[in-house]
Amino acid sequence: MDVINALYGGVGRPFIGRVAEVLEREWGERNVFIIEAPTGYGKTVISLTIAKYSVEEELKAVIAYPLRALLEQQVSVFKELFSKSGLGEGLIGTRYMMNPDSLYLVKPVTLTTVDTLALTTLGVAPEDVGKVLTSLMGGERVWGSMGHYVFSWASALTSNIVVDEAHLLADSGKALAFIAFLAREAVIHDQHLIVMTATMPPQLPKAIEEVLGWGRGRVRVVSFTEDHLRRAGTYGVRDDFIIDRVSKEYVVGLTPVSDGGGVKEVVKWVADACGGGLKPARVLAVFNTVGEAVEAYRLALKELPIEPERILLLHSRFTAKDRRALIKRLETIARDAREGGGEPYAVIATQAVEAGVDMTSNIFATDAAPPTTVVQRAGRFLRYGERVGRALIWWDGGEDHLKVGESGLYKVYDPRLVKATIDWVRTHEGRVNLHLPAVPGNLPNAEPRPGYGEVLVKAYGDVPRKIPRKLIAEMEDIITDYLRGSRRAGKLLNELGGSFIRDSALVPVIPEPLVKGCGEGLVRLHELAIPITPATLLRLHKSGKVVGIVRDSELVDGLPEHVKELLKAASKYWGKGGGRGTVAALRLVVKATTCLGVDAFVVRAEYDVREGLKA
Repeated sequence: MDVINALYGGVGRPFIGRVAEVLEREWGERNVFIIEAPTGYGKTVISLTIAKYSVEEELKAVIAYPLRALLEQQVSVFKELFSKSGLGEGLIGTRYMMNPDSLYLVKPVTLTTVDTLALTTLGVAPEDVGKVLTSLMGGERVWGSMGHYVFSWASALTSNIVVDEAHLLADSGKALAFIAFLAREAVIHDQHLIVMTATMPPQLPKAIEEVLGWGRGRVRVVSFTEDHLRRAGTYGVRDDFIIDRVSKEYVVGLTPVSDGGGVKEVVKWVADACGGGLKPARVLAVFNTVGEAVEAYRLALKELPIEPERILLLHSRFTAKDRRALIKRLETIARDAREGGGEPYAVIATQAVEAGVDMTSNIFATDAAPPTTVVQRAGRFLRYGERVGRALIWWDGGEDHLKVGESGLYKVYDPRLVKATIDWVRTHEGRVNLHLPAVPGNLPNAEPRPGYGEVLVKAYGDVPRKIPRKLIAEMEDIITDYLRGSRRAGKLLNELGGSFIRDSALVPVIPEPLVKGCGEGLVRLHELAIPITPATLLRLHKSGKVVGIVRDSELVDGLPEHVKELLKAASKYWGKGGGRGTVAALRLVVKATTCLGVDAFVVRAEYDVREGLKA
């Protein structure tokens, strides 16, 4: 409650108070807490509370996010709390791609990415991973000189760890294995792991309990559905959040779009909706790829009846500095909307909007995606008390099929999960509730719509099978091998294609114009670097647009021959051999970066503060 008093004037939501009671009462009895609450409910208070408690009463805390953008948005909130509490904002640190503020996660409170947490916990922290992989690939003995991995273990495993927005990891077997591994370590070492999610598949807690075996009694699930929503309906517990979310008036439309013309059709639908009586028009259109989002943004500038400066593009390919400026502009617009401002606006975005962006819309259009993803996006629809809106889910394909690429994916998603979303909405003729997992039947103005909990149960029934037990065992073998822990970790990291969490590690690049315009040098590299996928890097290399590297914060003109050869070989393997070739290619990309000391690649590509990296 101290956090609520310090930041929110003592006004908190009922379920947050319920979570705080459970944590306080059962902290000494449980090691793993899995907390589910809808998007927009205010779960950040829980992370803040854990961080403050850890510093004052225990040792330290690590708050991990699936995306860097989430981390960057939360830093100021944590610093504000610690400043107001008299603890001092200097206790707050960050650690992510090329941002070394809290090396080895050593500060009392470190905000980091799940990727960096995994590297550090398994003994190959970003500070050491290059040495480990270089020694491994060169055949040298790592364990004779790599003593820092023990420090990495200690720094991570003596912390209270919070994994926030865990639903963004639900589609990755590797990520689920790492969370299960953290749960086992929390039980073994009597530490605490707090997993927070907005859209939790009901099978996930059961799957983690199965992995824990004898330690399953050390898990506590605090569910908005079970611990609060049903109580609100049964016992009349008042929660304005629930009352507001059941009073919304909208029907979710479904439509396939034509191949090659889908973006135009979506922008036309948005333009028509803007003229349909919703005043002021507040638009959110979410695309599954950066290319489509950029195309839609350019069309929106021409077609929408909204001032160009109030049409924003949001995706992952902006520099940290420009992204902060973009989010600040969006927050200003959103604050105006929250206070009843009458100016229309439009946000054209990719999945980046799922990363904790606080905004609202009354015209919402999204490319079809898995249920957890669509619900996250819809958390920015009718968020500030608006009652009436228009919503659309579209997809590339026909009425009964999705257009699936050579990778077997619908753009970047599992088509089975995407189809589950479409089928759920279609079954109920669009009359679904995208904001609540279930709808209590006895609340005022509560239309009996099915909540999204229904589709989560159906779509994610295979969660237990998606957690690779062998990978959990390999992670445990790493931290019990005191002599060769980093060698084991490096070998496993290489086998997994460079990431313990994702299908592939992201690669930092800097557009050539930004390098040439950087008069003060490249010391603050993380301000300029933009993360891209290895596939995008290899495509740029194939077209001759990878033109240099940055090493030790110094620009190296031209690609060194050994780097050039590795990227050429990676391009040859990519997509070959039923996935095995792609893994081999990823290993070569990792070797070309981490092992050869490449901080970032320089790419010959345009960069615009409004559109980001044009690659």
